[in-house]
Amino acid sequence: SSQSDPDPTDDPTTPPRTGSVTPTRSSGSPSPTGSVSIQDARKIADQYFDDITSGDSDHATTLLCKAQVAPFKENLAGPRNDFDFTFTNVDYLDGEVTARGTTAQYDVQGFLTADPKVTVDVTLTFTVIKESGPKLCGESTS
Repeated sequence: SSQSDPDPTDDPTTPPRTGSVTPTRSSGSPSPTGSVSIQDARKIADQYFDDITSGDSDHATTLLCKAQVAPFKENLAGPRNDFDFTFTNVDYLDGEVTARGTTAQYDVQGFLTADPKVTVDVTLTFTVIKESGPKLCGESTS
């Protein structure tokens, strides 16, 4: 069965997440003209995790690219959206500037707040683009 996920690309197979960020390493690699730096991609992804931890979906919405705002808001009303989960661990792994945007990759573990037996353990990669500043506009898991 698929789960509703209000993340930037709304992949219905992506388990939702929530929790605090535990930085492990950083890369300040320069980026090509017009792209987001790895440091800025990580910063916006960290802000998203912080918003989930604090339950601030309004601020989380401001971090998304225009194309992802409506799907994100629709999913907030669904079962098991990101704000229904608690993170036990969020570790930054790596970042990369690509043709589609700059990535920020995290190792994420957590559980459904209402039922801690329902757990998540994924590697999550955000894609961040420049749209009036850095914006989350893609997500994949592995």
